[in-house]
Amino acid sequence: MFYFWFVAKLSTMTQRNFGLDILRSVSIFLVFMSHLHLIFPPGGRMQQVSMFFSMIDGVTIFFVLSGFLVGYRLIEVFANPATTTKGGLSVFLVSRWCKTLPSYYVMLFLLLLLRRDYINENNIPLEEYVLFI
Repeated sequence: MFYFWFVAKLSTMTQRNFGLDILRSVSIFLVFMSHLHLIFPPGGRMQQVSMFFSMIDGVTIFFVLSGFLVGYRLIEVFANPATTTKGGLSVFLVSRWCKTLPSYYVMLFLLLLLRRDYINENNIPLEEYVLFI
């Protein structure tokens, strides 16, 4: 019974969910506010505001949203017999990697350019980060 309800619910997840968009906006706001102390001088009012917002973890909200949305997509792959026989899991994983790995390598390259001295001084093994291991 639960399975049929869940599969029916999956079919309605193709449209954007306004509530999830609000949660995403709130988490972006919280992360932004918690980083204000990096911009303003220490000891000021904005540093106190930043420390207040850093107590509410916006990154955790991102992780929960990501797990929810990716989990729904994975269940969608396994619930549909047509995608299961066509290697739906491998297609799903490759599509996820095509979304995340380019950003990872761009940031890795920028960090390498900006923090080269730090990386050399601390003997950070870049090959492990390049190979994503």
